[in-house]
Amino acid sequence: MVLAWDHEGTVGVERRDAARAAHMESIRGLWEEGHVVLGAGIRDDDGGIRGSLVIVEYPSRDDVDRYLESEPFVSQSVWERIEVHPVFVPDFYLGR
Repeated sequence: MVLAWDHEGTVGVERRDAARAAHMESIRGLWEEGHVVLGAGIRDDDGGIRGSLVIVEYPSRDDVDRYLESEPFVSQSVWERIEVHPVFVPDFYLGR
C-alpha cells in the first residue's frame, strides 16, 4: 500500500492539477495490467484532494519502488511524503 501526502497549500493543488492527466493514464494502465488494486484520493475537510492511497500488487518492494520511480505524482513533485506498507487484501474484496 502506498500512502502519499501532497505538498501543502496552493503549490500542492497546482502540481496535482498539472500532473493529473499523466497520473490517470499511468494508473489506469497499471490497473489494466493487474498491478493496481485500488487507487483513491484522500480528501481534506473542505473536500479537496490532499493525498493518495494506492493499493498495489507487486512481487517485491523493489517492484513497488520501480512503480514509484515511474509515477507522475512522484516525478512531478506532487507527493511530498510517501509511505509504503505491506497489506493483505482478502480475495473476496477483489472479486476473484
